[in-house]
Amino acid sequence: MGTTYIVKQGDYLAKIAQKNGYHNWRTIYNHKDNTSFRQKRPNPNILLAGDKLILPDKILKEVSCQTEKRHTFRLKTEKIKLKIVLKDMAGKGISYKKYLLETSTKTYERTQAEDLFLARKGIVEETLSLEEDNLKLKVWLDEMESDEQNNDDQPHFEWEIKLGDLDPLEEISGIKARLNNLGFTCGEVDNNKDEHLTKAIENFQTWHSIKPSGKLDLPTQKKIAEQHGS
Repeated sequence: MGTTYIVKQGDYLAKIAQKNGYHNWRTIYNHKDNTSFRQKRPNPNILLAGDKLILPDKILKEVSCQTEKRHTFRLKTEKIKLKIVLKDMAGKGISYKKYLLETSTKTYERTQAEDLFLARKGIVEETLSLEEDNLKLKVWLDEMESDEQNNDDQPHFEWEIKLGDLDPLEEISGIKARLNNLGFTCGEVDNNKDEHLTKAIENFQTWHSIKPSGKLDLPTQKKIAEQHGS
């Protein structure tokens, strides 16, 4: 029969699967009882608090082996790929000379020399375990991108990253979060339509040559999705 699970803020399918004892998130996502859920949430990494899905009954797996011998069983754990693109207001990748990604269990450090293509495109990419959270990204800009001399010990930019915290694009909170990430500040990420959101939409529309109505019409919504990515 399965059980009903209610999505919490910060949840994504791989995380839900892990904390409920499933080896693979697809076991949940592709189950027939979650057909309507898949249609509503085509991206398993972008869910909304309050969403409901079914956790199917687990199937016991048996393995035959010889008695009176020692056996080792290895269970592969899921990984998630984090990809962040650093862009300026014109949509051009911001070249960096170094970044430092700190998580609750590990630190990743990359220099421009390790992958010039990614560095010049402003791409930060790492494969993380599901246990890693509380992410903090520090970036040192390439010398040509920096307007002033900067002590190598002090990053030019620093962000906290909350995995699974981005709401779907159809929600006002999802629009606000994306606009904030794109540099069009609209304040607290909630579902309130206020003057800060209207002004941020107008600024975004003007920047992208859309008639500045301040309204969240379809062309504006599509452009936000295009600029922000998944």
